Amino acid sequence: MPLIVKRIETQEEQDASRSIRVCIFVKEQNFPTKVENDDLDFVPSTVHLIGIDSTTGEYVAVARCVVDPEKRVGLVGRVGVSAAHRGKGLAAKLMIGMEPILHEVVDCIVIEARDYLVDMYQRCGYECTTGDVLYDEDIDANYCVMTKDITAPNASE
Repeated sequence: MPLIVKRIETQEEQDASRSIRVCIFVKEQNFPTKVENDDLDFVPSTVHLIGIDSTTGEYVAVARCVVDPEKRVGLVGRVGVSAAHRGKGLAAKLMIGMEPILHEVVDCIVIEARDYLVDMYQRCGYECTTGDVLYDEDIDANYCVMTKDITAPNASE
């Protein structure tokens, strides 16, 4: 499925993103609502992204990037694909597709990858910063901190 990745600009896109995030993180993965609904969504430098099925126009994937403008580093999180569209490689397409958008504001992307997703992020060019697997008590999950430098042309190839 061809995926269009874009920065969220309209209320419709914002509503679709919120709906996808609640379905994935609150309902499916049992994140506490206070964890999913945090203040970082409202920081002016935060970039919200949405993936659109270019064939149907359906909103199918989301992510956000909390940007530190001074350091030009972005922490990507809330990466999710709607249940009906999983298993099609859309998370990887979303990660690669966001790079040209984020390149405008960051040089390095950081992600706290759930342990079962590390291989997918590695295929997208991310590297674990340490060999340690960390634990997040708020979401009861193991994760690895991964980074990718996107300053070079064709960083995702």
